[in-house]
Amino acid sequence: MKNYTFIDKKQYVLENNDTVSLLEHAIFKGTKNERFVLIKFINNHTKTLKELEFEVTQLNDANKKIKKSVYKYNDLKVKGKEIFIPSSKIKLNDNCKKIECKLLQVNFDAMDPNNEVNINNNVFKSKILHIKEIKVGKRYSSIILPIFLSFLLIYLVSVNFNTYYKKHTKMNDYFDYKVNYDDTITITKYNGSDRTVIIPDYYDQKKVVKIEDETFKNSLIRSVTIDADDIEIGDEAFANSLLLQNVTGSSITKIGENAFKNNFLLESIKFERVDKIKKGAFYNARRLKTLDVTKVNETTIDYQAFYKSGLRNYQLQDGLETYNNVLINVAPNLKSITLAEKHNIKSIDVNAFKNSTYTLEDLTINIEDITLEKDIFANTKIKFLKLHPQIKLSEATLHPIQMSLEEIEMPIIGTQFKDIFANGNNNIKKVKIVGTNTVPQSYFQSCFMLEEIYISPTINDIKNNAFDQCYSLKILSIPNYEKSLNFYGNFPNLEELNVLERDFNYILVDHYIDGFKHLKSVTFPDNITKTKTNVINNSPALKEVVFPKSIESIEGALIGENCTNLERLVIPFIGHNILVPMNYSELNKSYKYTGEVVVLKGFKMDVETFSSTNNSIEKLTFEGELTGQLESSLRNLQNISYLNMKQNELEYVGSLFTTEDVNKENDQSFWPKGLTTVILNNKKVN
Repeated sequence: MKNYTFIDKKQYVLENNDTVSLLEHAIFKGTKNERFVLIKFINNHTKTLKELEFEVTQLNDANKKIKKSVYKYNDLKVKGKEIFIPSSKIKLNDNCKKIECKLLQVNFDAMDPNNEVNINNNVFKSKILHIKEIKVGKRYSSIILPIFLSFLLIYLVSVNFNTYYKKHTKMNDYFDYKVNYDDTITITKYNGSDRTVIIPDYYDQKKVVKIEDETFKNSLIRSVTIDADDIEIGDEAFANSLLLQNVTGSSITKIGENAFKNNFLLESIKFERVDKIKKGAFYNARRLKTLDVTKVNETTIDYQAFYKSGLRNYQLQDGLETYNNVLINVAPNLKSITLAEKHNIKSIDVNAFKNSTYTLEDLTINIEDITLEKDIFANTKIKFLKLHPQIKLSEATLHPIQMSLEEIEMPIIGTQFKDIFANGNNNIKKVKIVGTNTVPQSYFQSCFMLEEIYISPTINDIKNNAFDQCYSLKILSIPNYEKSLNFYGNFPNLEELNVLERDFNYILVDHYIDGFKHLKSVTFPDNITKTKTNVINNSPALKEVVFPKSIESIEGALIGENCTNLERLVIPFIGHNILVPMNYSELNKSYKYTGEVVVLKGFKMDVETFSSTNNSIEKLTFEGELTGQLESSLRNLQNISYLNMKQNELEYVGSLFTTEDVNKENDQSFWPKGLTTVILNNKKVN
């Protein structure tokens, strides 16, 4: 081999009864450091070898399989006792440290049909032409040829007659069978010697309804025609039938587990109808390329029915079994399933989930262009369902899972949510709406079970009364559409509100939150730049409110009336804007109930900024530096116990509480009696 460097070789032990033997394999390195292997064989037989099939397994350091490949040569002309090397060099994986070679099948020019071929101590009936040698001399050739042709004609006629006779009359000893309770029969054993087998519709004048388990297991038949209608093929009925090449039939009620397992030569399956194909039915049928079933859409296929077969367009990935871009099954042990674009699924078979007897924790369908039939979830239980934002499906599709479903992420489907789930008869507690559509008027109306709703900021708009009479709704995440919450209906038991950022919507409107007596927390997005008056009103359970630092304009009180339990308030600044204070009677509403106030930005202070009505403030933090009149500006905060501020030019803290002269000696004498902690410029003042 030019331009290749020899690396290593291995010799094999020859068995005396091997018809074809592995002699050795040699490993070479190419110019690009690629490694290849060549394998040497010997034909121990006296006949010419026509076909050879062998398997090469590549192993890593841990003796684990990296790759397994099967190589077949159909045009060999290797004479008896001749050593030969197949033409192809086999490329090795970079991690390959060891290889194993195994002969699978050989085929000779001519052999007595009773002879057996031994391969690695495994006995196979030879797949060869059954032709006996006929020596014809010149002297007798003119006489023998017509005689031969006559015998051939008689043979062909007899074969056709014999096939017809077996199909319609059936000899009593052709099959063994047992009689079922309804006087039908189950075939239990094949007694014939023909390689082509016909399963009749009637045998001994009784209807054939089943081929029993293991009836043809390990047989040498080549072809099966099933004339019987509505027949069941039992478990392992044709398993390990190594020469079986094609099976045809009409209507099959069931193909049992491992029915055609290890049928290595099986190439053709053709049925009019198959009701059910069980697990492993065609396991390891490596030559099977097509499944010709006229009504395949009506077939229920168990998981791994075609595992390790050669079926085209069949794929098993991530526990998802697909055929012709249709999801036909999911692994029985999966609790969480995600269908993604990488799986190339265009539709889901109506039986894909029917084999499941468990409850899926979650199912994600993250594929936009997929067809979902209305019955795909029949007899299925799912707790959490996540759908692609642009997926399209009918309202009835989700009906079968309405009682098991607890949470769903979905685009807008239909005109009312309860119509998707049979007039609200469901156990769904949490909904996330995605996509770009508009939430219709009264979409969630009277969904009494819903506890949490999330509306994606990508949603175009929400119409009026969208959440009306959602009496169990406790958590709402909603984009800021610059509308009061009351616009969306009556949902009085709300406890948590998350206002989400939305482009081009920067204003919190008048009375944005008003009358939510159970509301305990609220968050606002960081893109709010302007607030109207009394943003929050009549929310007595509210304990903390944080307004974002992005606010630049405040037109009125942030906190209105009856927020009596407010413990902490975070505001951007105090006033209409940083430089212009608002009317103090309005201003002080914002924190008259509050025990703690945090001011995020600097602003212009005034002696009236904190009036006498603010005696409830106990903790006060200024994160920005103040301007304006600081002297005596905090004199009315007599209940304050904690003060934190950044003020480089403030010499004495006491000056904030009095108009008198303050010096080093008398500074703390002007502090309110309860003031115990003062932090100035990040340092504690003693």
